[in-house]
Amino acid sequence: MTVEELRIFINAIANKDQTGNAMTPAEYNSYLARANEDKFRIEYGIRERGPNNPVYWQSNQNSTDALRPFVTTLTILTAAPNIIPFPANYVHYIAAANFVGNNPNPVTVVNRDEMNQVRVDPIAFPTEDYPYATIEGNQMMVYPSSIDRVDLTYLRKPNQPVWGYTIVNDEPVYDPLTSTQLEWKEVYHIDIARLILAYLGINFRDADLLTYAEQIKATGA
Repeated sequence: MTVEELRIFINAIANKDQTGNAMTPAEYNSYLARANEDKFRIEYGIRERGPNNPVYWQSNQNSTDALRPFVTTLTILTAAPNIIPFPANYVHYIAAANFVGNNPNPVTVVNRDEMNQVRVDPIAFPTEDYPYATIEGNQMMVYPSSIDRVDLTYLRKPNQPVWGYTIVNDEPVYDPLTSTQLEWKEVYHIDIARLILAYLGINFRDADLLTYAEQIKATGA
């Protein structure tokens, strides 16, 4: 669904539930941003679905599939010798590689104590073919210092969805050109709708919400 189709769907259900007026653009965009973030937190595992059913990134196939659109690979230059800064939208490290020619050499991530040992190891010391790194805060410390860039694969934050609009006859009208769509696969859009409805004080069982969705898709109302 586009953010406009999602808004129409939510308003249709809210009207059926007799909750009153439709959301204002500011309210909808606020709820949309919050639901987008909450969905990510639920799948990643920051926020649990319940004490008996926590979900964590890569702990089950459902969450891994749900978060797949947010797996990103970027080539990142060193900000200073050995320092690879993480992007602003970084959430979770997956892998990194140092290219020597056309060959990607995986970066082995170790803790600080292990790094101190590796750097003085006469046999297994870091080289461009066998690089090592530690993760410290919002950056990686990569060795050897001759490495000036790495290909970083990581889980990023989703972009914030926006319902863009123009004012026509004093009424907000959807503008797809200034809108930002959800990045989630469409199968998960019903979860975004459920979260927004919950913020509005409307709670549905999965089966009932899916029934509403099919009715609205078929009739347009």
